[in-house]
Amino acid sequence: MGLSIVQPLQSSRYIGIFFILFLSFLWAGCVPQTKTETKPPEGLLAPRANEFNRFVRWRRYVEAKIFVDPAIQAEWLMERERLRGTDNIVEYSLRDAVYRKNGTEAWVIVVYERYLLPSPVLQRQVRAQQWKFMKTNWFFSGEVEKIPKEAPTPPPASRPTTGK
Repeated sequence: MGLSIVQPLQSSRYIGIFFILFLSFLWAGCVPQTKTETKPPEGLLAPRANEFNRFVRWRRYVEAKIFVDPAIQAEWLMERERLRGTDNIVEYSLRDAVYRKNGTEAWVIVVYERYLLPSPVLQRQVRAQQWKFMKTNWFFSGEVEKIPKEAPTPPPASRPTTGK
């Protein structure tokens, strides 16, 4: 008869140990992970670049301006308005994106078919658009013919000075 009292005590000890282990694993799974760096989601870039280029194609520069880096919006808008009558984009295609600087900078390769008036010749141009991730979104910050090679920035003491 003494066996019936000892068995329930041992099984409740195992249940208690199991319960404590279960709670510790549950707690370990809920501990928030600390991030050392924030990398922007790459899925946000393509829709923004596509919308920007769609607005530029149809010469809707005021709408396209919201996708441009705020530091260069005025200059960009002035340049686009200056080209309004001569740059006629017939079609564009986004081909690829090259990410740099831990994913906070990207070069988007765009192929344009355009007329640069007064020439009647349809031209095919491949351009690289620079996009930068700022706070919560991607912003256009320039366009070149070739993606520049990544070069290390010299320390401030060794930078050449320009004196006038």
